[in-house]
Amino acid sequence: MAAIFLAAALGVMLFSSALLAPLIFAKLSPDAAGPLLRAFWPRYYAVNGGLALLAAVLASQGYVALLAASVVVMMGVSLAATPALNRARDEGRHAAFSFGHRAVVVINLFALVTLGWAVWQSLQG
Repeated sequence: MAAIFLAAALGVMLFSSALLAPLIFAKLSPDAAGPLLRAFWPRYYAVNGGLALLAAVLASQGYVALLAASVVVMMGVSLAATPALNRARDEGRHAAFSFGHRAVVVINLFALVTLGWAVWQSLQG
């Protein structure tokens, strides 16, 4: 059962990061894209964190539970950083926003790889 929640979180990540966000930026003006993405990303982090938490609780392998729990932490850090990133952007602190955004993107990449590994491991055992 943990594999289903892990795969769902992985699917949400891939869809959101690879398709949805680029499409929003390509089709909407910055004035329209900004409020939409500000509403979307906190929900994205919460949903992925919740799916990973369910997987961690339901995992029969300790290793998979640990991987899922690490994704919960990564999503929590990203969720907690979101208001500070929004403030930095609103206040015109471009360097702070850019640094924070890159950090969150790297965290998301690590979470994506971790979820992929967790799905693979949960299916192996």
